[in-house]
Amino acid sequence: MPNKLRLLVTKSCDRKCPGCCNQDWDLDGLERLDFSEIREYSEILITGGEPMLYPTQLMHFLRKINDYAPWVRVYMYTARTKRPAELVGVMAWLDGLTLTLHTRDDADRFMDFKRCMPAKWLDSKSLRLNVFKEVEMDDVILDIIGKGWEVKNNMEWIKDCPLPEGEVFKKWIIK
Repeated sequence: MPNKLRLLVTKSCDRKCPGCCNQDWDLDGLERLDFSEIREYSEILITGGEPMLYPTQLMHFLRKINDYAPWVRVYMYTARTKRPAELVGVMAWLDGLTLTLHTRDDADRFMDFKRCMPAKWLDSKSLRLNVFKEVEMDDVILDIIGKGWEVKNNMEWIKDCPLPEGEVFKKWIIK
């Protein structure tokens, strides 16, 4: 049995990205997670749509996972940087974050997030920053914003978005 669970928590998204992987998946047809299965996985990868559209519901759900299976490592994929303080609150319940910057505005708001987040809170976290080529950031800027972050620059959409080996994709809709 795969040890990683990619978990869709919402189909909602405030973007309409032309190459979004969700266009390649039948999200309604995904199997619904039986919450007792949480203990069977070593990692849960929270995804959407956009999970940060519902930060309060997301924090309740993350706390529920932590209470039920505190050894499970939980990571989240998000592109939402509009309200940095909300992301700071969610970070308390995560082992890691992959943040995708689609536009230069996203990059500017990411800097706001870095200013809001106490550095010591990030020390033990896995932090990844995916920067799409449309953002057009030079290496100096990437070096400044990437301190403590693994940065992938010049990202492009992947056709057909295959599920990585060793992962199961299910849903547990929070909103």
